[in-house]
Amino acid sequence: MELITNFQRPTNATVLADLIASSKRSTLCSGWIKRKGAALLVPSITKAIRNGASITIYTEQRTTPESELVDLRAIPGVGIFVACTKVALHTKLYYFESESNFSAVIGSANITLGGLQSNDELCVHLNGSLADPLGQQLRAYLAHLSAAVGSGPTRQSA
Repeated sequence: MELITNFQRPTNATVLADLIASSKRSTLCSGWIKRKGAALLVPSITKAIRNGASITIYTEQRTTPESELVDLRAIPGVGIFVACTKVALHTKLYYFESESNFSAVIGSANITLGGLQSNDELCVHLNGSLADPLGQQLRAYLAHLSAAVGSGPTRQSA
């Protein structure tokens, strides 16, 4: 386990970009997405998709206008789910799988320029086996999120 801040190297942007590029499955949950923040991750997302990875992104309708998703939606194969439910999506969870292991970054950073590079943000980077209780809990939360967002109205692309 390690702490990630934007005032030490590596920043949230660097850690997330590296994890996306090296993982077989990435799930990015951010209540806010801004185009400048997404631009920091687009090269890694594009590389991962080219290498056969699965990328799923969840965000919130009230805080992420469609115009902020243009560059992400331009990448074929990326699943984007925009929650339009009564309960706001406020989660900042970035989850990655490779072989039999997982990594997760959980904290305050949204996918915005400030969240990934310049704001005073704090996240924790966790690693473990998919069989670990924490890995199972994270996958259960992601299943809950998928069901919650999928059960209400969404704007989706893949």
